Amino acid sequence: LNMSRALGDVTAHRQAGITAMPDTRTVDLRPLLDGRECSEVLLVICTDGVWEFLEGPKVADLALEAVDDGGPEAVVSRLVTKAWDQWMSDSNGWICDDITAVCLRLPIAEAG
Repeated sequence: LNMSRALGDVTAHRQAGITAMPDTRTVDLRPLLDGRECSEVLLVICTDGVWEFLEGPKVADLALEAVDDGGPEAVVSRLVTKAWDQWMSDSNGWICDDITAVCLRLPIAEAG
């Protein structure tokens, strides 16, 4: 998300090495679950405009609350609203960094 504004930018491509070809990898999430039985996990990706004021544990708490109220859309709405409110409070309504959030439900595949 950080460099998404530069996609298609010829100068950024030549000078900063930005490309539309993604780096991908597969990650087994099961070891992170500490033996808990889960059918899915939430993946929350945000720009620095969210992380400036909301730390990981707070984002996790907000996400778990909101997902029960309305799914990933509710998570995104709650996170960007909370970040916006924090920016406005901190800057007396003058400054706000880019605020972007994505939330996905990822199913946990059975081992094997």
